[in-house]
Amino acid sequence: MHTPNLSMALATAALTLATQLGCGATQASPRTEARADPSAPIVVNEPTTAPTPAPRPACLAIPARAEERVARDPEALAPNWARLAHYQRCAPETPEHIAARQAFHVLDEAFSSTPINADVAQLRRLLLGALELPCFAVAQETGELPRAASTESLRRWWEEGGKQWLEQYLRPMPRTATDDASSSRFVVLPPAEARVLGPATLYEGHPLRRLLCSPTDATCDEEVRPFRRRLERTLGAQAEQARSSTERFGDSLENRMSQCEREARAQGSDRYLFWRRCIESLRVTAPQMPVVHARAPSTGWLVAQSHSHPDDQRSCERYCAYDLATGGAHCATSCGESATGERGAITVQRGNVELPFLRELGWVMVFANDIDRDAALGEMVRVPRGFSPEWSDNEASGLGMGGMGGGCSSITSLRWIEDGCVLFETLVAVSSGTNPIDAYLGDLYAVVDSAFVEGVPRAAASGLAAHEGDHDHAMQLRFIEALSRD
Repeated sequence: MHTPNLSMALATAALTLATQLGCGATQASPRTEARADPSAPIVVNEPTTAPTPAPRPACLAIPARAEERVARDPEALAPNWARLAHYQRCAPETPEHIAARQAFHVLDEAFSSTPINADVAQLRRLLLGALELPCFAVAQETGELPRAASTESLRRWWEEGGKQWLEQYLRPMPRTATDDASSSRFVVLPPAEARVLGPATLYEGHPLRRLLCSPTDATCDEEVRPFRRRLERTLGAQAEQARSSTERFGDSLENRMSQCEREARAQGSDRYLFWRRCIESLRVTAPQMPVVHARAPSTGWLVAQSHSHPDDQRSCERYCAYDLATGGAHCATSCGESATGERGAITVQRGNVELPFLRELGWVMVFANDIDRDAALGEMVRVPRGFSPEWSDNEASGLGMGGMGGGCSSITSLRWIEDGCVLFETLVAVSSGTNPIDAYLGDLYAVVDSAFVEGVPRAAASGLAAHEGDHDHAMQLRFIEALSRD
């Protein structure tokens, strides 16, 4: 294998990347017709040239099977690893080590300089080329490599731990007991690559498709920027909480790690690989912010239907329709006996809610089901004394083991409805111990609901629809009929 030539090829590829800093599709700004006389009064019904609207999704275009309702992830990278008789970290300043170090620096520069909207193919080739060098062959001990779904997701992976993961293989692992306190006695486990929500990964008819925009479209990002920051902070807090957890699968982390070490020591020369596979099964996971560039929904209705139990004898059902264009709100409530399930008369309230709160709920709602809720976080794990990261070729079979993943008091159904079509529906379970995404949606809905001000709604209740696949279809029709009356 001619490593200097490969290093030169990597450098050439990086130079090609540098010449493409302006590449990537951007969304064109809407054309504005110039007025002949800017001082003339504006006529409300003046004809304008409107862009051709995007085709509407088919009514009730929701996949039947749950596994089809989430984003499709591309396959992970599959390098053509260098075949060696013995796998270990390269000795410093050998020709192989120098070539690997040069390739790493080229790769790091490419990650720093490539625009997020550039084609991921160039970065993918650079990363694969580096991994196929002999000094990085030992990296195949890692449970899961990135998918390289997009330049933005791959850059995030690199910044959040991918860089540290690859760089560790350029450092020799101390083998003596006196070096156990050294930072190089740790192995770095890379994070999962963020899921990309875009045309290539979303199923046909996904409501998010009609909201997608270019990552360089500033007008698209302007409204949702605060929404994104709040969601990122919430998911970041969840990740920190997961990192600080001292439990794994019902037992203490210390006990689990000790068990990995004890069982690995009994494997003789295979002990490092056995230990490495074992700690992969103990990976810390948390919900991960996806790569998504989309506007908030601003047309149609966001409908929330919830069930509650005011006491042991009564149960109530509430149906609220919120106009995404104006914030107009129409709510209908019916209570009845819990034992019989019979519903009483429907009471109606009308008014308005705060529009930014409503659109934030709609924005998160349309991709909440596509958030990876068990994404592996980047970690550093201390290598047990006497373990060296090396193995023979006949011991390497079975590498690539993936990580293991780990009563609701109120259920709210959220729907996006437009022109009599249910474009999207999701269930939100709100209770103590619920999953973080449902809890976040529940909190957002609580904010919308608490901002309700009774009065004349800014929009009439029209264009609503019941979801025919739901068991309470008849009750939905009753609510819609009550809200449609003047």
